[in-house]
Amino acid sequence: MKLNLKEVYEGIVRTNANPWAGSSAPQIPVRAKELLEPYKKALASKGIDIGTLKVLGHGALGSAFALADGTVLKVTSDQTEAAAAKHTIGKNFKNVYKVFGVYQLGNKEKHFVIWQELLDRAPIASIFGHSETPMANAFYGIKSNGFLEPTGAPDSEIKLRVGDYDLPPEQKIELFDILHDVSAGLKELNSIGIKFHDFHLNNILFRHADDRYVIIDLGDSNSPRAEIDDLAADPSHL
Repeated sequence: MKLNLKEVYEGIVRTNANPWAGSSAPQIPVRAKELLEPYKKALASKGIDIGTLKVLGHGALGSAFALADGTVLKVTSDQTEAAAAKHTIGKNFKNVYKVFGVYQLGNKEKHFVIWQELLDRAPIASIFGHSETPMANAFYGIKSNGFLEPTGAPDSEIKLRVGDYDLPPEQKIELFDILHDVSAGLKELNSIGIKFHDFHLNNILFRHADDRYVIIDLGDSNSPRAEIDDLAADPSHL
């Protein structure tokens, strides 16, 4: 399924809960593009073409851009997120977003780029609606008190929690499927030493290729340190 980029982030870009939002948000994509421009050749040597950048979202720590090849390039100053993302490369996780490369931009401010897959926000937005629907209340009620975080939970326990809420049967099935996939993603991250503490409706997206809900944005996590290549040292940049 080919994703409509306008619709992919429509559910979060226009809401107060959007992690990319902020009073200075309109300037952030411009700043991010300025940071990328000196590394255009170095990025191209990694297979990343920044000739066409379409803004997907932005916030206090950076911006996300859609690339012409259907992937996403995120520019961030969050070193924790960059380190965690680097550890996921090549792991072929089912319920954690796929990361193709993580690089540091050679500047004193220590900005990073995360090259990742494009996923869809629309299914979550259509299931949960606004933040005060019964489905959303059940989701956040179940995850309260640290349930699932950071290492996941057995399906039997998830079913019991879902069963406590007065929802139509089809919504209980949908909610279980989402929490099952989130739990699986947390287990995958834990298998490589990453303990993720911040799953919520804005960082669970959908992958159509295998019909799975996927965790993105690993900034709020405990992650092992990672060596991240600096593009300033790339021969293409010199």
